[in-house]
Amino acid sequence: MSSTPDHTAQLARDLRAARHDFDDVSVSGDAWQQNQRRVAADRGRRARVVLVAAAAVVLIALVGGAVLLGGGPGGSDGMPASGDDPFGDSVVLGPPVTVETLDVDGVQTAHEVVLSDTTGKGPSLCDRYVAGAGSAGGCTSRDPRADDPGVAIDWLSGTTGSGDIRGVLAGVDSRVLKVQIWMDNGDETLAVLKPGGWEGTKLFGFTVPADGPRPQRLVAYSDASGTVLQSVDLGDLFGRGWLPRGGQTCSGAFAAAWPQPGSGGTGDVTVELWSGSAKVIVTGSDTVATGCISLQRTVQGVTSGPRDVVVLVAPEVAMLTVQDPAGGIATTTQPTALQGSVWKVAALHLDRDIPSSAVVLARDASDHVLQRVPVGELR
Repeated sequence: MSSTPDHTAQLARDLRAARHDFDDVSVSGDAWQQNQRRVAADRGRRARVVLVAAAAVVLIALVGGAVLLGGGPGGSDGMPASGDDPFGDSVVLGPPVTVETLDVDGVQTAHEVVLSDTTGKGPSLCDRYVAGAGSAGGCTSRDPRADDPGVAIDWLSGTTGSGDIRGVLAGVDSRVLKVQIWMDNGDETLAVLKPGGWEGTKLFGFTVPADGPRPQRLVAYSDASGTVLQSVDLGDLFGRGWLPRGGQTCSGAFAAAWPQPGSGGTGDVTVELWSGSAKVIVTGSDTVATGCISLQRTVQGVTSGPRDVVVLVAPEVAMLTVQDPAGGIATTTQPTALQGSVWKVAALHLDRDIPSSAVVLARDASDHVLQRVPVGELR
């Protein structure tokens, strides 16, 4: 992302001039929506973030701009077909807020967000990256399941540009106290929540250069004790191009290992982890390695013998239990967090063979069950 303010100003002038070449071109009223559908159909496409003067914004559908990835069933609306400004006083449902400031192509840029209703069908989450007199952005509709108890992240979209940035934009409901943003290298930061002005909604945006750690998982909590309301794996939601290449296929150098090489470890189990995949190696008289396991769900793992289970879990999991609902066995352990990875690992050994009726229970820090997985569904 190397450029100068003069370069951006020249780009704006060029776009204004180019606009006149299209004065006689008919552009349909749903051009924005058509552009967004094309984007959604090709999420891996490389496009460039262009911050342009307001007079040239209409050309973004023709010449490119920020790629907006609609998350979940709500999807990305693009800009309103009617031409209404989603930041206009007559349609906003609360005052616009600046959720972050960042440097884009050498220009100080404000990321502004607002809840807006330009259609009368309810609030969309609209944003724009603003530099000087220029701006570019779009809108994302509310998740149709937003009123369900299991949904706390009511709006969610991602932004990419030329491979240079990764950005996530979200609105959460009034139950949410905090949102953790987990990066693909295991770093964690708290989202800065801003009031949305509609039914207690809170908004946040988080944009980073793509050549560094990228946001991988969002976890919304209802209280300080660690009760999880909802978690979202962004690599799963936005597709392979979201995370660094190779993270989904166990290729290249792995990011973390358990036990750490040379540490002596626990038993005869080694786990190698990438950003979105893992390989479990069980060493005995022979060496047995699993195939590549995709890491996207809250809980996944393998049975490494009649009495052994290796479980890989998301960062919000605080405790794991293997138990037989019919009684007879139960063992509990805390998964181990690994430097360099979002994911945690636990190896559980039982004193008798694990029956087919056994389940793995994953709990958060408040002892709330996040997921229940039959052992038979593990690999």
